[in-house]
Parts: sequence; structure tokens; C-alpha cells
Amino acid sequence: MKIELRNGTMIHVDSAEELAAALKVIGTEKMPEKKSVIDAVAQLADEGERVKAFFRSINPNARKFMVALIAYKNGVKGERFAESSGFSSEKFGGIMGGIEKHATNQELKRESFIISEQRIEGTSRYRFLAPGKMLLKYEIDLNKTIIQERESEAISVGA
Repeated sequence: MKIELRNGTMIHVDSAEELAAALKVIGTEKMPEKKSVIDAVAQLADEGERVKAFFRSINPNARKFMVALIAYKNGVKGERFAESSGFSSEKFGGIMGGIEKHATNQELKRESFIISEQRIEGTSRYRFLAPGKMLLKYEIDLNKTIIQERESEAISVGA
């Protein structure tokens, strides 16, 4: 097979496996796709649906973590958040990793929901957490998702 890439490069291969290997070597396993321009109104509507899907896809611990974080609109030190929320600081990474994975699946960024930074104050280092803009913007949708989850659990338990 003779294949011409978008940049004009020609590749000669005999099988799909050879093609995959060749693309890996030249670093074009996935060719960039051209994204269509979407008007702002449609993009906002689409964003809301993606955020709702994100809230539905994350696990209950991640939802509780985000609800607890909303109370600290100006941010909070990780240690204080751990005490008030009941989440140990050792679990922060796992929870945020899951949030990041599900956010990426919806073409969103974790930082839009949870801001997490290492900060230095004098000689001490600490984790700083704050709710992101999208978490504050879609707080009502997060709460609706939690309520719907509780209702569905009540129905399945009572059945």
C-alpha cells in the first residue's frame, strides 16, 4: 500500500500493522482533526450538557468532595478542608484523578471544577484547594444530580 499523509509524506506498507508501526515512529498515530467553528450560544448550551454528563459520571465521593469545596469560595488549605470535609488528604489525589479523567471525557478541564495548587508560605508547604469557575457556575446542577442519585437509590432499595 502507498499512503500519503496530510503533510505530503508518502509511506509504503504491506499491512495495517506496518501502517500503525510507521505512524507510531513518525509520531502521527492520530492525525489532528479540524474542528468546526460553533457559535457562542450553541457552545454554551453544549457546555451545560457536558457538565451535567460529567456530574452524572463521577462517583459519589467526588460529588461530595466538590459540594464540600463549594463552601470555600475563596479557597482553603488542604489540611483544614480534610478536617471539615472528612476526606483524608491522602485521598485528594485519587479523587481529583477520577475527576480529571471524567472531565477529559467530556472535553472539560479539572481546573474548571477544582483548583489544586502547592503553595509555600515561609518555610512550610501546603495544598491549596478552591472551587473552579464552572463548579460555582453549575453548582445547582451538581446538587440536582446528587438529589436524583438519592431518589434512584431509594427506589431501588424499596423495590
